[in-house]
Amino acid sequence: MFVNFNTSSTNLSTTNTTNSALKYAFIAINQAILLIIMMAMGCQLQLSDITRVAKRPWQVAIGFASQFVLMPLITFALCFALRLDQYSAIGALIVSCSPGGTMSNILTLCSDGDVPLSVTMTTMSTIGAFGMMPLLLYLYSRPWTSESAVVPYIIIAQILAIMLGVTIVGMVINWKFSRIAKWIVKIGTVLGLLLIAVSAVMFHILNPNLYWEATSGQWAVSVLIPLLGFTFGLTMASLCRLEWKSRRTIAFETGSQNVAIAFSVISQSFESDKFKRIFLIPLLYAVFMIFEAWSLVLCYQLYKRLRKKYSTEEDGSSSGYNDDASEVVEVTAKESREVIDSESRC
Repeated sequence: MFVNFNTSSTNLSTTNTTNSALKYAFIAINQAILLIIMMAMGCQLQLSDITRVAKRPWQVAIGFASQFVLMPLITFALCFALRLDQYSAIGALIVSCSPGGTMSNILTLCSDGDVPLSVTMTTMSTIGAFGMMPLLLYLYSRPWTSESAVVPYIIIAQILAIMLGVTIVGMVINWKFSRIAKWIVKIGTVLGLLLIAVSAVMFHILNPNLYWEATSGQWAVSVLIPLLGFTFGLTMASLCRLEWKSRRTIAFETGSQNVAIAFSVISQSFESDKFKRIFLIPLLYAVFMIFEAWSLVLCYQLYKRLRKKYSTEEDGSSSGYNDDASEVVEVTAKESREVIDSESRC
């Protein structure tokens, strides 16, 4: 019995050591995600992308307002309506206050949107997040903050400052060494997405039962945030009478938040006993955002193919009608010539 007790204590100690190592690895991976993705984003940006704002300020302003006005406000209302606990509400607000990410650029490309506008909006929202994210969290998270749940605004601002610095370094690399920048973008994008998947798996290992313990309100807000973001972004762009490709761009930019930034902010700003409860909403949001966004892209591609097929059939039927009409004209002309010839013989 004495031996069994020692064995269980040793196993418990080993388990605690393993979990502690996984937690440190989890934090390190999220830091790497932030640096890699922001470096890759910087390497595909140029000063011309920023100066492009001067040529289309109205469209970028609509996207900026959708990103930093509509999304936090919608999430704030959802958190109240669904009566989320303070940690879930803070997690949802951190996601909604995050800037757009590279996913929105990919979605815009696959839906025939305005890619330069998407890249410009992503750049502006990333730069704007340095000031807007701490400010919005301060404004909207106050109903849920207490002595046990404090939002570290200064730490978040410091993380965003580092993120902005890495992006600027990427822009310099793109300016001086464009070939190297292209490789950094390719490798960084793939590696960043792989590390996000690894981060999600590690979170599941550290918290195996957290998904099943999630409430209906937590599942609902994770589904609704991206869906409402896409909807309201499209609606706002439509009210401003932008062209359709710009509407799709703003819709994806509004609903697709930079999850990597949210993960990094949470993992580096909150203590381990709190961050796993805050981390759940951003993780669920990431899953549903990807599913909903690519479903919309698929629907658009199917619509485009059907429309093209229908247009081709219409063109074919109209050309067939024209061919028949020309044949009738030729026959009539031939008959007329025959009549004239017969009369002339007479």
